[in-house]
Amino acid sequence: MSIILRNAPKQQGYYTIPDLPVFRLRCTLPMTAEVGYIHNGKVNNVFSSSYVPGIDYNIEINFKDILLTLLSSKEPDFHLSNITQNNFIKEIHVLFKDDDGQTERTFYILNINATTSSSDINVISKRFLTLQPDVKEVTVDSPEFLTYFYIGNVKKLIAKFYDISGSAEIVTLYTWKGNGVSAITHNVSYREVMKYSNSDSSSKKPFYDIYVVDENNQRISVIQRYVFRESTGRENYYLFYNSLGGLDTFITTGDNIQEPSITFDIARTSSGLIQLDNTDDHISYNQKSGYFSIENIHVVTDFLFSKKDKYIFNTDNLSCSKIVVTENDASFNKKDSFTSFSFTYRKMQDIPEIEDTIIEVQQLIVGSGSAQVMPLEMPKRGVNVHENGVSCTSDPIECTMNSVLMYIETNGILTTFISSDAETWTKIDEVVVYGNTGRVYENLTIGSYIKVESETPIINIDTLFSNAQDNY
Repeated sequence: MSIILRNAPKQQGYYTIPDLPVFRLRCTLPMTAEVGYIHNGKVNNVFSSSYVPGIDYNIEINFKDILLTLLSSKEPDFHLSNITQNNFIKEIHVLFKDDDGQTERTFYILNINATTSSSDINVISKRFLTLQPDVKEVTVDSPEFLTYFYIGNVKKLIAKFYDISGSAEIVTLYTWKGNGVSAITHNVSYREVMKYSNSDSSSKKPFYDIYVVDENNQRISVIQRYVFRESTGRENYYLFYNSLGGLDTFITTGDNIQEPSITFDIARTSSGLIQLDNTDDHISYNQKSGYFSIENIHVVTDFLFSKKDKYIFNTDNLSCSKIVVTENDASFNKKDSFTSFSFTYRKMQDIPEIEDTIIEVQQLIVGSGSAQVMPLEMPKRGVNVHENGVSCTSDPIECTMNSVLMYIETNGILTTFISSDAETWTKIDEVVVYGNTGRVYENLTIGSYIKVESETPIINIDTLFSNAQDNY
C-alpha cells in the first residue's frame, strides 16, 4: 500500500472543530479522498477529490470547512420543553484510496467552536454548554435554556426549589434513557420549570437550581442557579448559540431605537420623475445594553463574536425573530466594575411595521397620470368585459424615449398596441398573465404612443422609459 497516515484523528475519537487535527499522508501514487457522515450504518458522502503527491510524497488536507457545514442548531422554541439537537454531533468517515489499496478513519465531530482541555468526552458532560455565570440574574419573563450533552447511562435533569421555611423541593424535568449520545436543549425558564413544582411560588425563595444526576441520583454536573430580580419593563431578551454550541440569553435593559435607512432613487417616466422602490430600504435597531458587571464580559464578547443564529424574543406571543448584528461600539476596561455598550442589528424578516392601514380600493395608475378606481374583488377568469361592456384599456402613453419597461398587474390575456397618432393601433404583443408581468419594448419611435388592454381589470401599471440603444 502506498498510502500511509502520518497524522489523523484517533479512530472513534471525539473532536471539536478547532481541535480537529489535519490529515498528513505519505503516498507515491495519485489518490482520491472521500468524506462522509454515517447515518443508520450507511456512509453519506459529501466530498470527493483527487490528489497528486509532490516530490516529497507528502500531502496535507484540512477538512474543517467541509465538516462544519454538517453541523447546525435548531431554532429555539419557547413552546417546547426539550429540543434535541440532531446535528450537534456527526460520525465522520474519511476514505483514502489509490491503485494499490485504501485506508480509512472514523471519528466524531461536535458542534463546538472551542478547544477542550482533554480529549475525554466525559469532560464535556460535566457542565452545561453555556458561558453564562453559574449564578445568573433573570426575570419571570426571561427565556432561559440550557444545553446538555448526554452520554452513557441513565441521567436526569433536576430542578431544586428552596422554601422560605427552610425545606427544599426536588423535581425531575427530564430523564435521559441512556441511548447513545445526544445534545438536548432544555427550556428552564421560570414558567416552564414551575409547571413541575407541587407548591405555590409564594412559598419559595426567589431562586432555583438546575443540575444533572446519574442513575444513583448523584450530581454529575455543575449547578446552574437562576436568581429573580424585578423587571423594569425595559428588558429585551436576545438568544444566541454560543461557542460551545449551547443556547444562551443576553438580557439588555437600555433603550432600543429604530433607525429607518431609506435610499432615494429617482427615475424619469412618461409622466415625469418618480421615486423608485428600493429593496434595500430597511429598519435598523440600535440596542443599548444597560449596565452589567464586567465579570460577565465573556458572555457579551461571545454574543458579539458568534456567527451562528441570533434571535430577539417576543414576550407577547412567546416567539423568536432571527436577527443579524451589523455593528457595535463595545470597548471594555477590566479595571471597571460595571460597563455598557450598544449594538445595531437588522431583522431577517425586515418588513416595516405600519399600523392602522386600511385598504378600501385599488387604483389603476398609468403613465399619462389618469386614474381609474377598481373594485377589490377581481372578476373570474374568462370574463372579457367590464360592467360597462368594454375591455379594460389603459390610456395612451406617449413614448418619450426609444425603450420602455412596463410592469403590469392583472390576470388573463394582456395585449399591447402601438400607434403613431393615438387613433390607429397595431398589436405588437399578447401574453397570458397570472398576477403580474414585466414587458420590455425597444426600437420605439419617440412621439408615438403605446397602450395595453386586458380581459380583466388592470390593478396597476408602472412605466419606465430609457434610451436603451444609447448603451450600444
